[in-house]
Amino acid sequence: MDINSYPCASASYDEMTAIHIDFTWCFDTKGYRPKGGRLVRNGGDLQAYRPLELYPTLFKIFSECRSEKNVVDFVSKFGPLITSRPDLIMTRALGLPAVMAARGDSIREVIQQAKWMAKLLSNHKADTPQIPLTSLEAFLVTGSGEIRLKLSPSRLIDGLWLQAAQSITSGRDLQECLHCGELFEVGPGSGRRLDAKFCKDEHRIAFNNRRRSNPL
Repeated sequence: MDINSYPCASASYDEMTAIHIDFTWCFDTKGYRPKGGRLVRNGGDLQAYRPLELYPTLFKIFSECRSEKNVVDFVSKFGPLITSRPDLIMTRALGLPAVMAARGDSIREVIQQAKWMAKLLSNHKADTPQIPLTSLEAFLVTGSGEIRLKLSPSRLIDGLWLQAAQSITSGRDLQECLHCGELFEVGPGSGRRLDAKFCKDEHRIAFNNRRRSNPL
């Protein structure tokens, strides 16, 4: 799984459902390492970012975490999944790596969550256990004559389940671009038709030009 090959996008707001996932997260700039079945910070600075806005298909990347190496690579790039926001803030404020070491993500639990998500994505009617979302805050936001629902999860794993549910219920799907091989969304609200084969028009043109230049 090459987690660096996936595209970025600009929003996790779904116009179909009028739901906005408001989520800021942090990751250790020096990465994480396995220790005693859990993931421990390497002691770098914590960098804040908005993962669900930068990576609208992050839930799909996560569903491919089937091994310890996959989990270490994912967490090192995107941050811990099961650790809560208060733990991140406390660790950063107190400068205590031991706090994160004691409460770091369980590798086994992360892999199990990834398996459940993969099962759900392969079959939306799959019999998966109920997924509890912890410390999820909901707000009604008014403006421009509209009322919108804003959800603010406290953990990355909760944000990923929300992102997956939003994608599934929106009627969108994922396709692999024939030119670059990257995943992109198709269907309502994505800007690409359900039968689209390319993530952008430039890649469709480049693909067709290459075929004309190198016919079989």
